[in-house]
Amino acid sequence: MSWTLELPIIADVQKRAILEHIFDLEKDFLLVVGASTGGWPDPNQWFIEKHAPKSLLLEPLPAAYDKLAKRYRGKNGRFENVEVARLAVSNTTGQTDFFLGNHSNGTNSSLLNNLPDMSAQKVVVDCITYADLYQARKFPVPCMLYTDMEGCDEIAIEQVLDFGHYPKIIDFESNKLTPEDKGNKLIERLHSEGYTVFHLGGIQSNALYPYAGYDLMAIRNDVLETLPADYAAPVSKLIVDEVRRLRRHGRILDTLDWRSYARFLVARVLAIFGRARS
Repeated sequence: MSWTLELPIIADVQKRAILEHIFDLEKDFLLVVGASTGGWPDPNQWFIEKHAPKSLLLEPLPAAYDKLAKRYRGKNGRFENVEVARLAVSNTTGQTDFFLGNHSNGTNSSLLNNLPDMSAQKVVVDCITYADLYQARKFPVPCMLYTDMEGCDEIAIEQVLDFGHYPKIIDFESNKLTPEDKGNKLIERLHSEGYTVFHLGGIQSNALYPYAGYDLMAIRNDVLETLPADYAAPVSKLIVDEVRRLRRHGRILDTLDWRSYARFLVARVLAIFGRARS
């Protein structure tokens, strides 16, 4: 989307490194709003299944919720810290209308509280404000907030900030945040609250620079300052290593763009030289 073009980009492999670096499994908490089924392409599945962190996953749609609950129920108690609830976060507590279109075969909501597509199916779901959710659950301030609310992510994010909770990371879907002024206002709010907002992207198959994906990730500036340099850098050894790993496993078949590799090396030398001078 044009309103996000000027944002810096970090790759998913960098997000993984950041989350592993900052998340304290003994005390930190993950909140996911719009967890869907919890399976692919959920960007948090790897972290939850690897670490089973203290977390609350919200999904209001009955069919998606049933699959989500089944994924983390039982398993010999391995996911005892992972709680799921059939709820949406909305501006009021009670019930609200969801509209199901063709997106993800109908497993996700389409435009909560927005004007629905005329062909969409209306589903009434339970909803709650963030303040009421917190009062009912008394969970810690989330270390990471992830939202996938089909263009209404600002509802949850702004409520969390208004409540005085400032997660270290706020990761949210941006491609449906329309009109543009809504997306711009959310980014401006995050900047004003002390966050740096990044495009979160994948790795091009023939280059060493990430491409912009559908999600944005806001990192609190005081957290950003504590990260190793590679973790949020536009040129990163993490990306080089990931490209090499993908190539070894046959995930990248085309030839590496050595011009981009040369640019990477030059930028890295300049960055090291700049740090040495300072």
